[in-house]
Amino acid sequence: MVALGEHCHFIDEFAAMRRRILRFLIERCGFTVLAFEYGFCEAIPLDAWAQGQGADDDLSALLATALPIGLQEAARLIRRHNRTAAAPVRFAGIDIPAAGGSLLPALTPVADYLRRIDPETLPTVQTAITIAASFAGDSAAVAAPAWARLPTTERDTLTAVLPAAFCHGPRPRRLVVGRLPVRHEGGDLGRVVGEGVQLDGRQGPPSARWRSPGPAMGGEGG
Repeated sequence: MVALGEHCHFIDEFAAMRRRILRFLIERCGFTVLAFEYGFCEAIPLDAWAQGQGADDDLSALLATALPIGLQEAARLIRRHNRTAAAPVRFAGIDIPAAGGSLLPALTPVADYLRRIDPETLPTVQTAITIAASFAGDSAAVAAPAWARLPTTERDTLTAVLPAAFCHGPRPRRLVVGRLPVRHEGGDLGRVVGEGVQLDGRQGPPSARWRSPGPAMGGEGG
């Protein structure tokens, strides 16, 4: 691990030196990850872009809310390198979302996931998004005063729904996994046995129920 820092942002010479060191570490020393002072949620689509997704011009939109601290040049260097590299370089954010100014970069992907996987849980996250949007800002310096001005009921609601949103997984549900031909020592049981295999997901301890349209097979499996 090599740590690169600077005692002041927005200095061109520091950014130029960092780019040269980064290129040396990647091309000569085989480093494969750039971890940047950037929101860990916002870094996910930026890493995908660095791996080759999208167009070159998409970077401006991805960094629309980021501070101009030299990230754009580093991201372009990684994308160019990854076009021909046997071992691609990844990008990771090591800061909280929006420099502490917003929960939205973390909540929005969760809502997108639950919309596909467990829509019944989506209203809980949408409640959190609505409240979070009311005090979101570019940094904690902007968001903190706005949070303090929120009614107590909204602050309490957000505090309550966030654990529910992040700790609640998809509800168990029945899943048909396929058909299984079954034999026993006396020969093929045939049509009666081999036409219905289902896996039941239920609340409580995991269990599997094997079902058949006929009376020849039935039972519980763990």
